[in-house]
Amino acid sequence: MWRGCRCRWAVGVAFAALPLALFLSPFKGEYFGSLAVALWIYVMGYFVLKDQAYPFALPIRFLCSFLILSSTTFLTLVPWIFFGGGENCNDFDPEMEDENGQRLQDHRTQTIVRIAATWILAALGIYMSMADHPESTYIRQSVRCVLFFWLGTGVRCLDTFLGACLGGDRDNDGVRDMVFKNGVNIVALMSVAFGLATSFLGEIWCIQLVIQRLLTFQEAFGEPLPCVKAISCLEFMMKVCMPCVAVAALLPDPTTLVVTTFTTVFLVLLVVLVSWAYSLPLKALRDAREVDSKDDAMGKQLMKETGFAMKVIFAAQLGFVVAGLSMAIYLCAFGLFPVMRTNIMTNIYHYGGLADSLGNAFCIVLLSVSSLSLPKISCCPKKAVADIQEENFVNEDCTCGQQLGKSLNQASQSITPVHAVSACDACAWEIKVAELANRRVSVGQLLNFYTQLGASEKPGLMPHFLPEKSTTNDVVRHAVIPESRQGTKGEALAVTWHQAVSEHESGRHFSVVQKALIKDYAPRMLS
Repeated sequence: MWRGCRCRWAVGVAFAALPLALFLSPFKGEYFGSLAVALWIYVMGYFVLKDQAYPFALPIRFLCSFLILSSTTFLTLVPWIFFGGGENCNDFDPEMEDENGQRLQDHRTQTIVRIAATWILAALGIYMSMADHPESTYIRQSVRCVLFFWLGTGVRCLDTFLGACLGGDRDNDGVRDMVFKNGVNIVALMSVAFGLATSFLGEIWCIQLVIQRLLTFQEAFGEPLPCVKAISCLEFMMKVCMPCVAVAALLPDPTTLVVTTFTTVFLVLLVVLVSWAYSLPLKALRDAREVDSKDDAMGKQLMKETGFAMKVIFAAQLGFVVAGLSMAIYLCAFGLFPVMRTNIMTNIYHYGGLADSLGNAFCIVLLSVSSLSLPKISCCPKKAVADIQEENFVNEDCTCGQQLGKSLNQASQSITPVHAVSACDACAWEIKVAELANRRVSVGQLLNFYTQLGASEKPGLMPHFLPEKSTTNDVVRHAVIPESRQGTKGEALAVTWHQAVSEHESGRHFSVVQKALIKDYAPRMLS
């Protein structure tokens, strides 16, 4: 692992030489160098740091939040610090239009909207940077992706500031000059290039996070989701098409329109298929809740968990629909803008880009917010682990009075199922945890169960069982559940055997799991 980490850091450091080389190039060095800087940041965030799973220490999180806040504040004050506010920008004719039909007031409006969007992304970035979360490389990727959008949107504000206050008519043709063209202002040119690169790379990053979440959900669900192969192909196509859109901006105008049209079609198909893929587990959860509403087969905790799972799926669907819609609007505007340089189309292009960044950030936050929580700051020192274990009594939150002064083991032995009904939630929860923790199955029971699989005569189970093809998920559905059914409800198979049953790894061949269990646990149980 450490070797792979060092190799990734070596790639990141070597990749940093590319922007330096391009900046020194005589052919549009500033433009391509800015593109390479955005690409390098993407490589660092997505590839080099991909193994980071834990949030930073709290002081570092405060420092990051302070840097985000101070940078956004400074960016907001740039027009007043360097240009004396909006009044100095009126020195040149404010009514003169540029080649896109934009006047000074249009640039000012764009400035205000860009600053507002930057503050929104800064707020999201601060929240995600400060939040606690369980070990997850996915959450850390999400945090870096939101900050990537914040950085690109903030840098792009410089182009808007400079266009509003430095636009002139140097060639006396009656048209306001574009500050990022013809070497009028290098900073504006670099701002435009960096902003465009972060938009397209951020879209790729967002799509990768969406597909990664979908594949993880499929693994947890235990069954293939619809159209997953087609979704993977479309994801690859988007990775190819997005850089092509950026390159097409340097080619003749119709080329950009053609490339963006194909990219938009692929994107719409991807959004539809991802939403459809989530429909299968969503339907299963809905059916389970409908069954429970009839015979109360599910407990309150399971009802709560299914409700939470449905909310997660809804959030994933809504987030990607919003992100896909904002991407599609921006791509269409990006393709039409070169051939329809009007004031309205220019506004759609600029505001569509802002909507794209905000929509992608909104999608990422929806995908990860269920795992985030604000840090708890306490002035009291934390107790040692040994002290916590000694004080681990069931009666910590006890309200029923039954478990006062009893440890977890004593409580689980003293309360019968009849008493557990009248126990408070805290006690009932701890008792159930103890019951589950004490379940186990012997090798003999496991082997006896395995010999019954595939047998056609009683007590045979699952006559169509094939060790080479049947998965544990198949065995659970066709053998374990029927064997442990009690009327319209069910019990754990361990209850049927009067002992506990081992956990199953869904998706692997059952024969592999059985062999692994025998290999790992038989020597210990027989000794």
